[in-house]
Amino acid sequence: SAEVTPVFEHIVPNSEGIHARGAVTSILCHMAAQPVVGDCFTSLCSYSSGSDLYIANLPYRLRNKSFGEVCRAFKHAICIGVACANGEVTIAPPANRILNA
Repeated sequence: SAEVTPVFEHIVPNSEGIHARGAVTSILCHMAAQPVVGDCFTSLCSYSSGSDLYIANLPYRLRNKSFGEVCRAFKHAICIGVACANGEVTIAPPANRILNA
């Protein structure tokens, strides 16, 4: 939470706090409810198995396409979510969600 950042910055100068409580809670819930999904998230987030996670801009040719269509357009990648310009991140959005720049 916001009250942790000043304490962390005092202990480790020139650092920035990352508020990951919501994301961590979500991953823990996935691990409890669906261990395979949780294991996948853990593998991606820890980079322990050589997997990398990237955020890429939506190619112009895929604008105004659905998330499902965009996912099928990549032969050597797996789309797992959408990061919007306003900072909103959605993991596993509906396949019919229309994507714009």
